[in-house]
Amino acid sequence: MTGLLDQLAAKHRVYISDLRLRPALRWESLEELQQMSQKEQYPLKMWEDTVSYLLGCDIRFQNYQQMENMLHLILRRR
Repeated sequence: MTGLLDQLAAKHRVYISDLRLRPALRWESLEELQQMSQKEQYPLKMWEDTVSYLLGCDIRFQNYQQMENMLHLILRRR
């Protein structure tokens, strides 16, 4: 299974580090993650690692609903 960061980097044709270092790309990536369907096909740990990497801080989710709510809140407050 390809990781979420790998998929985002391939889609945008950039290095994974660019996803975090370029603010516009970071927010676009977070929006794309929020809009993904079938989020449960990826382990919750992968979601935690991906969102933590993009935001540059440690993020933990108890379940997929909390992850959805957190992404919504993060994107609303940017």
